[in-house]
Amino acid sequence: MNKTEILSNFSNFLDFVTSHGCDQFQGLSNRVDDIHTNYNKRLDSVVSNLGEVDGKIENMLNDISSLKDEFANYQKVSIVKNLNQQLHERNIEVGHLQKKVAKFEADVAASNVAEVLAEAEPEAEAEAEEEVEAEVEAEKVEAEEVEAEVEAEVEAEVETEEVEAEVEAEKVEAEVEAEVEAEVEAEEVEAEEVEAEVEAEACDDGNEEEEGVSLIEKMLKGPKDKKKRMYFVTDDEDRDIYDVDADGDPSDEPVGKLVGKTGRAKWF
Repeated sequence: MNKTEILSNFSNFLDFVTSHGCDQFQGLSNRVDDIHTNYNKRLDSVVSNLGEVDGKIENMLNDISSLKDEFANYQKVSIVKNLNQQLHERNIEVGHLQKKVAKFEADVAASNVAEVLAEAEPEAEAEAEEEVEAEVEAEKVEAEEVEAEVEAEVEAEVETEEVEAEVEAEKVEAEVEAEVEAEVEAEEVEAEEVEAEVEAEACDDGNEEEEGVSLIEKMLKGPKDKKKRMYFVTDDEDRDIYDVDADGDPSDEPVGKLVGKTGRAKWF
């Protein structure tokens, strides 16, 4: 073998290695492109789902704000109405007391006290006048004390009702926030359960259903009144839910099924 043949063979070998390496590199590049495309699709889907969740949260927050405003308006109207009623009752009571004072003063003026005092000694006259004035002054003082007590009671009740309204509003806000968080968590759990169901259905496409499925009794919350009552559930992978008729027998068609690892009821 001469030098020319050696160079030719070496050149052919290099061409073969280069061609084979290019093919391998092109295959790897195609696989990377496919992986990148699938990743972008899944990322777009996740971003879309997050946008929907954000929209729901925003709507819930708007509903919460509206409910808080309505509740505050209701509290204000209720407090004002109650205070007006109490002020009206106190005004009536003060009016009665003022009428009594006026009647007493009229009786004193119309009586024959002046005649008795004219016949009595000057000291007795002065003493009687002092007694009458003391009685009138005592009635006036009593009326003023009643008015002061009424105003103090009204102010104390107003402060108490305002504190109670603030505490109630904080409780309502905490309950609504807890419900929002629970609903968001439930939606996330439901999304995970749906993904798990899709994967399970993809794995079980070739499986056949078994006949003669047994039923078990289970207490579940109804879809309308949210009250627990008895249902029949199939003891298989489908876990279909059947209603109980008046005779205690299962309904002809399923009304729902249990889904997810936690066995959450999904109604049709």
